[in-house]
Amino acid sequence: MNLKLFADRLEIYFNYYVKSKTIFQIHSPFIHHFLNAVFDADRIYYDFRTIEQYWRQIMDDAHEIPSSEFGSLHQQSLKQVKTFAAKAISQPSHYEILYRLVYYLKPQKSLELGSCLGMSSLAMALGNREQLLTTVEGNTFLAEYCKQTFDKYQINNIHVINLLFSEFLKDHQLESYNLVFLDGDHHYEATLKYSKRILASLSANSVFVLDDIHWSKGMNRAWKEIIHWPEVQCSLETQRLGFLFKSPKITKGNFVFIPYRFKPWSIGLFG
Repeated sequence: MNLKLFADRLEIYFNYYVKSKTIFQIHSPFIHHFLNAVFDADRIYYDFRTIEQYWRQIMDDAHEIPSSEFGSLHQQSLKQVKTFAAKAISQPSHYEILYRLVYYLKPQKSLELGSCLGMSSLAMALGNREQLLTTVEGNTFLAEYCKQTFDKYQINNIHVINLLFSEFLKDHQLESYNLVFLDGDHHYEATLKYSKRILASLSANSVFVLDDIHWSKGMNRAWKEIIHWPEVQCSLETQRLGFLFKSPKITKGNFVFIPYRFKPWSIGLFG
């Protein structure tokens, strides 16, 4: 990581930290219940073993990612899977959040833009085996890697599509998806373009999740603009994920959450 990016992230996180509130300070009934269900680390499920097992498999995989135009553009080509994974995937606890999200929402159809090595896909698919999860990946090798992984783990409710995000969004209808997770292109313009297309198409009861909203000034700027779009009824900013809700039944507002352990003095006695 270069010094400028490090300084940018430090500034972004500081600003987030200052305005963040613990669960005890958030009074929206829906958001409070959502946080309890999705971010409570004490909610442990049997499937977490599978998530950790796959995580360890990836971190030990010495296969080389072949060279391709897409892979070279995204700094994926000619790296061992485990070397690429060291920067591309998170600790299992992050995927446990995605599992709890799907377990709580129980979507019938979900869409993930950015399969990568399939960690998020696997966690989301396990969270509700009754749903159909479509995951889109631009790198042909990674798309095939995901397919083989899901077959190995006998996860049958994932459909992997090898396309660029722009191609998929141009040719597919999004109205039927209850949950969309965008985890790919981290550029300001691309994030706005994809988000506009997605939010304009989703039904009122759908949820749109953006990953890495504090990744860079561009991503954070995009997030700050998107939460004020008319399609967004309510937003929830967390340490990494941004949640956008369209339902008019939810209390309107832009909430910023941080786990209590990072602000143990913030217990909500004074608002």
